[in-house]
Amino acid sequence: MDKNNLAYLKDQLQTLEFPLRILEEASRYMQGNREAFHIYYSNQIKENELMFELRFTKQPTHEYQLKEYELTYKHVTIPDLNIQGINTKDLDKKLNGADALYDKYYQGNMEDSLSRQEYEQASDFIKAAHSDLYKLAGVEEGREAAKLLMYKYLPESEYAKFFQDYSEMQKVHEHKRVFLINDNKASTAIEAYEFLKAEINPVKQDIQSDAIDGHIISDEALHQINSELLKGNWWIVYNTISYHLDVGDVYLFKSKGEADDFAESNISDLDNYQVKEIKPTADAPKTAAYEMLKAPVEASSLNKTNLFTQKTNIMNQKNFEYLRDQVKYTGFGEGLENDLKQKIEDGKPEFKLQHQTQYGDDFVTATLNFSQSKQSDMYFFNSYQVNLQKENSPETMEQTFYINKASNITLKEAYNLMEGRSVNKDLTNKEGQVYNAWIQMNFKQSDNNGNFKLKHYHQNYGYDLEAVLSKHPIKELSNDEYKSNLFDSLKKGNLQSATFQMNGTEQKQFIEANPQFKTINIYDHNMQRIDNRQSKAERKAENENQSAKQDNRKEKRSAVDDDGPEIPKSVNKKKRKKAQAI
Repeated sequence: MDKNNLAYLKDQLQTLEFPLRILEEASRYMQGNREAFHIYYSNQIKENELMFELRFTKQPTHEYQLKEYELTYKHVTIPDLNIQGINTKDLDKKLNGADALYDKYYQGNMEDSLSRQEYEQASDFIKAAHSDLYKLAGVEEGREAAKLLMYKYLPESEYAKFFQDYSEMQKVHEHKRVFLINDNKASTAIEAYEFLKAEINPVKQDIQSDAIDGHIISDEALHQINSELLKGNWWIVYNTISYHLDVGDVYLFKSKGEADDFAESNISDLDNYQVKEIKPTADAPKTAAYEMLKAPVEASSLNKTNLFTQKTNIMNQKNFEYLRDQVKYTGFGEGLENDLKQKIEDGKPEFKLQHQTQYGDDFVTATLNFSQSKQSDMYFFNSYQVNLQKENSPETMEQTFYINKASNITLKEAYNLMEGRSVNKDLTNKEGQVYNAWIQMNFKQSDNNGNFKLKHYHQNYGYDLEAVLSKHPIKELSNDEYKSNLFDSLKKGNLQSATFQMNGTEQKQFIEANPQFKTINIYDHNMQRIDNRQSKAERKAENENQSAKQDNRKEKRSAVDDDGPEIPKSVNKKKRKKAQAI
C-alpha cells in the first residue's frame, strides 16, 4: 500500500475534521483495489442526528482521493405532553438511552462490560421504553407524538407497522446536501453541519415576497441563493425577463459595485438584470457557518482533480450498520459483511446471501433474503431459509424464519427447533406488548408456504424450568454462575451436558427442556433417552443418602403420602376426575 497516499488521505481527513479511524477502514478498501468506495460516519449534536457518507475514488495514477461527502441532517422536535401517564419528553430521553445501549450491544462490548444484573437491568430498561412507545401509539391522543418518536428511533420496517407515511416524514425532517472537495474550497464537517442547519431556515419566503416579487424560484436556484447568503454575498442580480428563475438567472455578489457591473455588462434581448440587496432577517441571522465559510480550506492541502459528482443511491450509515449487526447477532457472524455491502451498492431491489455451517455431523445451509423499500433506498433483512442435512440421511429439511426488530430466532436456535427441541423467547403481540413463551416446531402441521407451524407455550402455561431442574441431583445447580449458564443454554434450545450426582458418583448426562410435558428430557453419554421412572429411582436413591435433616423431611412427606410421593398423587387425581365424570 502506498504510504504517501495514506498520508495524503490523512491530511484530507484532518483538514476536514473527520476522525482518523475512517483512515483505518479506508486502508482495508484500498488493499482490495476497489475503483470507488464509501465510508460512513455518524455523529449527534444535541438532538440533531448527522450521517456523513464519504466518497473515495481511485485516480488514473492509482492513488485514492476523497472527492466529496454527503451530509444527512435529521432533526425531530418532540412536543412536551403528558398522555396516559407518559411524558413524551421523558420517553424521548429513555429511547435515546435505549439507542445508546443498542449501539453498545452492537459494538460487542455490552455483555463484557456489564455484570449479569446490570445487563438484565439494561434489557428491562429497553423493553420498558419500547412498551411505553407502543402504548402511546395505541391511544388516539398519543399517535402524533408516537409517530415522531418512532420515526426518530425505529427503522422503517417497524415504523411501517403503525404508520404508512415514512417517505413524507423524511421530506419534512431530513435534509441532505453534497459537499464537493475541489481545488478552491471545502467545508469541514462542523461547517457542513452549520451550513445545512442554517439552510433550513425560512429564507425562501423572505426572498419570494420581498426581493424577487412576481417571479417563481426553482429549488436549485433557491439552494444557490441560500448558499451564497451564508457566505456574505448579499447583493442579488436576477433576470427580470424570466418569470421562472433558474440557476442561470440568479447571481450574488459581495458588493453593490460588483453586482451593478455584472448587470450592466449582460444586457441583451433575453437578459435584463435587476440588482437588489438581501440581508439576513432577524428570523434567519448570520450563523457560525457564515463566519467559517468566509475562510475556506486552503487548496494546497487538496489534490487538483476533476470532481466526482456522480451521486449513488445506496444505503446510509444507519441502514448498513443495522443490517450488518442484525446479520451478525442473528447468528451468521461477520463473514458476510463485505458481501452485504457490495450487494447494497449494486442497488438491486432484492438480493440473497449464502451461509454454511456445521453442528456436530449435521450440515446447515442458510439463504438470507433482503429487499429494498419501495419508498426509499433502505434495505431490510426479511427472512432466512435453513436447509438441514442430517448425518447419514439422504433427505433434507427446510424451514423459513422471519426477521423482526428484536427477539429474532438465531441460526443455532433455528437448528435446535428443527431438531425438535424447544426455545424460550421474548415475543411481541400485535398490540406491542412483550411476553415470554417457549416455542417448539409442530412437525404434524404446516402452513401454506410449506413451513412447519410453531407451538407456543405461554408463560401462563406454567412451565417452571428452575423448579423442574431442582428435582434432579445436578451438580451445576449448586454454583450460581454454572446454574445461570445452564439455564441460558437450555432456553436457547441446546442439548446441554450436566453432571448428575448419584450414589456417591458423578455421571455426565445430557438434558433438554420439555415445556409441553413440564419436564426435561435426559440422555446418557450414548445419547440414549433415560426413562423418567429410572430418573425417579435415581433421585430416590440419592435422597436416601442425604443428611438426617433431609431424611426427617422425607419421613414427614411419607407420613402425608402413605403410598409414596409420586404415584399415589397421580392415581388419586385420576380417581377424582373419574368420579367427577360419573
